[in-house]
Amino acid sequence: PDPMGIQDMAKAAKRVADAILSHERIHIFGDFDCDGVSGTAILTEALSSAGAEVSFSIPHRADDGHGIGVKPVREAVASGVHLGMSVDTGTTCFEACDVAHDLDFDLIVTDHHLPDSTLPNAFALLNPARDDCGFADRKLCGTGVAFFLLMATWKLLGEQNRRPDYDLRILLDRVAVATVADVMDLVGVNRVLVYYGLQRLNQQPSVGMAALMRVAR
Repeated sequence: PDPMGIQDMAKAAKRVADAILSHERIHIFGDFDCDGVSGTAILTEALSSAGAEVSFSIPHRADDGHGIGVKPVREAVASGVHLGMSVDTGTTCFEACDVAHDLDFDLIVTDHHLPDSTLPNAFALLNPARDDCGFADRKLCGTGVAFFLLMATWKLLGEQNRRPDYDLRILLDRVAVATVADVMDLVGVNRVLVYYGLQRLNQQPSVGMAALMRVAR
């Protein structure tokens, strides 16, 4: 399906595309599970390859718990970053989103968890589980949502004849692993992503995936 079908996607993709073209610094707020780490990895790799300067933070499972912390947001702003993106988290991180808004920090939330009746005050909220969205039957994991943001951004840059020289299909091994590990239904778009992602995993895995497969035998 067309990535632009996700609510807020047009706004988010334009902001990311502008950041790439201006070589702007971007900070990724990940999560500590397979979905969050995989999504952080694909965003970091693709955006860096496109020319952006990317940093990331992942909370400690025991010390920090889930969610975007206020401290990492303040640290990103203090370091001179003006654009942040979350993966697999953020839909209920109201305090962090409010702080980001007050500090003129554009925070794009990519997530798939069920929202509350009130949505966070984020620059954009990409979440198929939103009542006003329902993209891909709400089946995507967090990494899947992040992957669709990259596709939308590449599409937008391509329309300006500025598409990055980076093939997003390289990321499909991580997208597949995240989709399976987060126990998503293997139907519709997920089945397509996992089908081609497993081919990538068996034929041309990323350095990290290849290392994990060696360790796991």
